[in-house]
Amino acid sequence: MNKIHRFIKNNKRERYFGIAAMPTPNGDLHLGHIAGPFLKMDILKRFNKQLGNEIYIATGTDSYESHVIPEALRNSCTIEETCLTNKKCIQISLEKLSIDVDLFINPSDNKIKDDYTSFLVRMHTKLIKSNFTCKIEHLVPYNSNTKNYITGSSLIGKCPECNNNGSGYYCEVCGMDNPADTLKSSYDKYHPKDQLALVKTDDYYLILDKKHIIDSAKKKSLGRDTLRLAYKYILKNDYARLTELGSWGIKDATLNNEHVIYSYSSSYFYSLFLGELLKIEFSLEKNPFEHNSKFEIIFSFGFDNTIPLLIYPPMFSKILGEYKDYSHCLVNRFYHLNNSKFSTSRRNVIWARDCVETLGSSVDIIRLYLCHTCPDENTSTNFDENEFKCFSKNISIIFNKIYSFGEYNKNDADIPALDMYNYFFENYIDLSPGCLNLKKVADRVISLLNVINVNDRNQIIFLSAFIYPICPSFAQKLWTKLNLNGQPRYLDIKK
Repeated sequence: MNKIHRFIKNNKRERYFGIAAMPTPNGDLHLGHIAGPFLKMDILKRFNKQLGNEIYIATGTDSYESHVIPEALRNSCTIEETCLTNKKCIQISLEKLSIDVDLFINPSDNKIKDDYTSFLVRMHTKLIKSNFTCKIEHLVPYNSNTKNYITGSSLIGKCPECNNNGSGYYCEVCGMDNPADTLKSSYDKYHPKDQLALVKTDDYYLILDKKHIIDSAKKKSLGRDTLRLAYKYILKNDYARLTELGSWGIKDATLNNEHVIYSYSSSYFYSLFLGELLKIEFSLEKNPFEHNSKFEIIFSFGFDNTIPLLIYPPMFSKILGEYKDYSHCLVNRFYHLNNSKFSTSRRNVIWARDCVETLGSSVDIIRLYLCHTCPDENTSTNFDENEFKCFSKNISIIFNKIYSFGEYNKNDADIPALDMYNYFFENYIDLSPGCLNLKKVADRVISLLNVINVNDRNQIIFLSAFIYPICPSFAQKLWTKLNLNGQPRYLDIKK
């Protein structure tokens, strides 16, 4: 038995439930979305399967987020139709990039809408009845011409924290929470010339246990900037929103019909609901979020969701008692295209479903480049099309050379040694949820591609298993040519 076999055999079997941040179904996915939460979850799943671990990945559309409203208006269809159409588009895009998700739902779909609503309302009602909530009067912009409250995506203005342009609630640039009445120079996105007035309303808020939130955040292997943002928020705030004024969403029965459950606070309940569905779909003995389930929960999200995902889950877990918080939070900054933000209006975008044709490359090479250049918790990065063309050409040449291997050299003494265990173990570290580093993993793949000996069958077997999480199609192609069954795995290495 070689060192890799021994390591895998003796390694403790883990159970993971991974959740990728729920995309708003106001359009399809572009490569910026893929390089963020989705690709890393797929790679984690493939690698952990190779180790013999149990892992499931789930997500769904954030169908009750306010950005779906203008998309429905633009297409002259209902919000439900918009969510359904874009959910299908998003699923196709994930499949195009070989991203394997076990569960993908649309909570506004009639098939599960009642179950989802009932679950969310039940959890929300438990919160409201606890000693950790209160009703607070606050100010909201109101357009007297349209008779609408202007919140969420309808409200445009400047972030009071960093002074960048944005819309209501969370700033995409600095990540801070922006209550509607605090945005500077704000206006109605759809009626920009109308004067807005500030009117009083009541909403439910969560009373924050600041020490509990900080203690929880410290356990999640988060970077300094992420922790600093959460600390900054709780230093400024004693409360966090639970409901909001809105025409679209799940109604809060304890208030009037103008109020809905705040979509950012309810993402934890969404995760719990995914756990319930997963339990049924895969005949699990418990929801992975239950305290004694032995599952570690991984949540992958963009930096602009830091505050809601570090503030609400630990508080809700504490209040409800029966469910645990996320074990690991995988955070990424933004991914740019040719040094500018991905933008559909400025046509600075590469759609995930069209990326193979647009870039003239293969899915595996695109995945490898996305990992090689992906944003991490502290740094925004860039997809450079000219750089990618050179990268794709070089990797294609290497792939073709490796795939054309023929007769193997019978004399092992003629074959330079390859420290397979070192490659494997370094990947094991960098693909651990607590210290994930896709760039290091991608660079290690590129290094191995350049040194592999195509005359050594054992090295080709190792290469197939090693690159499989990032380049699954090419790895499987090599595996099949080697006349091996199943998916690439380390246990077929002979020495």
